[in-house]
Amino acid sequence: ISSSRSLRCVDGSFGGEVWPRVLEGIPAAPAGQQGGPLAQLESIDTIKIRGDDEAAGIDRLQAVLVARGCRRSLKQLHVELSSFYRIGRRTLPTLLAVDRLVGACCRPDAPLTLTAIGHLEFDLAIFYQADFPARPSPSFK
Repeated sequence: ISSSRSLRCVDGSFGGEVWPRVLEGIPAAPAGQQGGPLAQLESIDTIKIRGDDEAAGIDRLQAVLVARGCRRSLKQLHVELSSFYRIGRRTLPTLLAVDRLVGACCRPDAPLTLTAIGHLEFDLAIFYQADFPARPSPSFK
């Protein structure tokens, strides 16, 4: 994929920290230039989230995509949560990173699909966290 100039789809199912390594071989767009080799990218398949603290990997994925021209071009985004995943205070930074990724790289009408593998817990106290957005974006809702 490193030689592609007009990639539309990359299949794979990787963690947020692995996706950037997969895509870093593609050259970044020159500074100040619009477009880039990923300007037509519509899908990257599945981002696997396995732990509580994966925000840095998701943010790095966003930076790699944007640097290569992927700006609001993804038509969909699939995120897979590991078994026994708990949405709560400790996972809020990762969820906010996914929301930033959606805002930067997905079309406004792109569906975000969250799939839980196995048991999923949701701690309602997340709504009272200081970092919880006062006006959540549609993807965060």
